[in-house]
Amino acid sequence: MDSSASATDGFSFVIGMTVGGRYLLKRLLGGGSLGVVFEVQDTSDPSSSLAIKLFRLRGDEGDAMRARFLREGTALTKLRCDEIVRVFEVGQCDEHSALFVVSELVEGESLRAYLQRFDRIEPSIMRALVADLLAALTTVHAAGLVHRDIKPENIILVHTEGRPRAKLLDFALIPRSIDASVGLSNPGSFAGTLAYASPEQLRGVAIVRPSSDLWSLGVVIYEMCMGELPWDRGDSSETIEAILRGPVVSLHAIDGTMCEVVRRCLVRTAEDRAQTAPELARLSSAQGSANSLAKRDLRAPLALALMVLALAGWLVMCARQ
Repeated sequence: MDSSASATDGFSFVIGMTVGGRYLLKRLLGGGSLGVVFEVQDTSDPSSSLAIKLFRLRGDEGDAMRARFLREGTALTKLRCDEIVRVFEVGQCDEHSALFVVSELVEGESLRAYLQRFDRIEPSIMRALVADLLAALTTVHAAGLVHRDIKPENIILVHTEGRPRAKLLDFALIPRSIDASVGLSNPGSFAGTLAYASPEQLRGVAIVRPSSDLWSLGVVIYEMCMGELPWDRGDSSETIEAILRGPVVSLHAIDGTMCEVVRRCLVRTAEDRAQTAPELARLSSAQGSANSLAKRDLRAPLALALMVLALAGWLVMCARQ
């Protein structure tokens, strides 16, 4: 990959440059229209290996954008959860008209890459991944934040204890405070990814709430189960129309453990949708336990039937002798 990342209006970064007074750019990891990501070294700790995401601050976004970024980004640094990629610092780099987020560097693959390798995810693994994501969202929402961009690209999988574990990352589109009364975000502005955005996000409500993240999680679970998005129409305007007013998607092919979870997530009216991540975690756990119990209940009669058949066969053999 090229060792530099640049854009117009002076948004240019090269390997060897120091950002924020202490972060030495070591390797370009990726980038897009909103910014670039580098591996960095904290110059105060030569053994450190971190990630920095640099966001271009456009002139028309001004002080409101900067204030929202710094205020809510600082809140992210206080989150402590194994299922969230840890954020260490947020700041601004005035000479490059940039804002930045410094986080832990996690080696793994995105859920998107995982889905591209496997058409379907084993139900037990999927339930575990959903449990990880619900734990992450419980922490995020308890801090008064909303992620607002839950999608496979923002979920990284690390393999531990014999299975992939999910970590939520990339609060690139900085979440709004749930109880913000003044609103540092532009009312009516859209932030997120179209196919995973909740109806209220698409309508441009001033403040989105935790239930918006749960809609997006429902879309992700649906995609993990079905191998496709529920309302993707290819064209943006048609996709928006389908999300807002299209037919309710069929859930009959989804595993019983997840079917009710997805149904509670994909309710268009925010007030009627599942409201909290712990609520969904309890539902998922209860259904998983019920499924395990049902399997045990089925195994017992089967074992008994096999024993009876074996005994009958032995008795027939004895009679013949």
